[in-house]
Amino acid sequence: MSDFFDIDSYLNRIGLPAPTDEQRYQDGLILLRDIMAAHSRTIPFENLDIVLKRNLPVSLESMELEAKMVAGGRGGDCFENN
Repeated sequence: MSDFFDIDSYLNRIGLPAPTDEQRYQDGLILLRDIMAAHSRTIPFENLDIVLKRNLPVSLESMELEAKMVAGGRGGDCFENN
């Protein structure tokens, strides 16, 4: 599994447009604030796998987090969200 994370899909999931190169370099702190706020509003804390006793291993690998919270439309445990 590669360590690639689809940032465009992530930004789409949290409702933000992809930043231009100029925004990335000139407004980095504002961009980070906007990403953190949108993530908090859109991707909730969720512990359904634990409550439902699915006994699934929790992974912090970027591809598995993307599959669960971006492509899968789910939330994540506290450490997955951070």
